[in-house]
Amino acid sequence: MKVDERLLDYLLNLAHLPRLAEDHRQRLKRELSRILEYVDQLKEVPTEGVELLQRPYPLKNIGHNDEVKSSTLGPGVLPAEKRKDDYLIVAGLIDKEKKE
Repeated sequence: MKVDERLLDYLLNLAHLPRLAEDHRQRLKRELSRILEYVDQLKEVPTEGVELLQRPYPLKNIGHNDEVKSSTLGPGVLPAEKRKDDYLIVAGLIDKEKKE
């Protein structure tokens, strides 16, 4: 299948791409035409009797069971840490002002 000017304009519009310079348009037309020719070649491959696959490798669940663990932070977790009750006080990440 050859990509003509009309199809190229349609594809560029779908992709929300701006109008391309003529040399870029010609190169893109050649590349898209080659891709479509390759797809046409793939259509000719005999696939009768070939099992359909979702993926070329077996899928194995490698997850683990959730376990409840203690999350209490002991002293010395952060250098020069400041605490208030069971919480760590850290410098603000969004505001430029230091809040404590």
